[in-house]
Amino acid sequence: MSEDRKMVFIKYWPDDVLNGCALLTWQSELTYRRIIDNIYTSDNNLFDDEITWQVLTSKFNGNVDQIKDELIKKKKIFISNGIIRNKGCDKWLAEAKLNNKTASDRGKKGANARWNSQSNAQAIPTTNYKPLSTNQISIKDKSFNEFWDIVRYKKGKEDARKSFDKIDFDKIKYTPIELANKYNEQLDNLPDWQSPKHVQGWLTGKRWNDEESLTPTDFAKKYGIDGSFQKYENEIYYFETKESFGIMTWKYDKFGKIIRDGKKI
Repeated sequence: MSEDRKMVFIKYWPDDVLNGCALLTWQSELTYRRIIDNIYTSDNNLFDDEITWQVLTSKFNGNVDQIKDELIKKKKIFISNGIIRNKGCDKWLAEAKLNNKTASDRGKKGANARWNSQSNAQAIPTTNYKPLSTNQISIKDKSFNEFWDIVRYKKGKEDARKSFDKIDFDKIKYTPIELANKYNEQLDNLPDWQSPKHVQGWLTGKRWNDEESLTPTDFAKKYGIDGSFQKYENEIYYFETKESFGIMTWKYDKFGKIIRDGKKI
């Protein structure tokens, strides 16, 4: 991607944003949403200075220090080398740039192949050629290509192919497409501080069999949850937070998403 080209497409999940902003004051939520947009349009160069914060809060002339402290405390942003950062933005910007580069490289490769093709070249006979059957080629390649097209962290394709070829799909409960979706599901639910596992290692380790088993402390750390843990029941985590209007009980599913029936007690 050229230096002067803005990022025009980023993955966005409205439900995740709503859940993530549920415990923010309205001034901090508005500021946070504007921060996210500005991080993307500035290509992760949103400066932590007085002018920036004045612009971010200009709609309501809020208390900048109070809003900034709340967003940092609740782990919505962090400051690094004078830049306002967000872990989710870091992740999705990196993926968008990788996808952009991959698409560009494929386009260049395809163009070069068309320009350099020798449609009239004669085949050279050889005694070392051992052909594969049509079924061997098409079934194996089609399955892997279907899998690879769906996985989103595309690192180490050839190593991934070798691990993929060793899987006996008659003995596992997933199809190649379902396995790819399982990889993406675990990828989406990694904590922000943890790097994605390459597909090859994920396949070799049969990580699709992994089950989430987090202590309340680990669960709260992984998903940036504030509050006091109360109980774990029916695969739901219960946390309490003290708000200005009273004590709130919040329920979270195993992916750290709020189940919207928290009530005042």
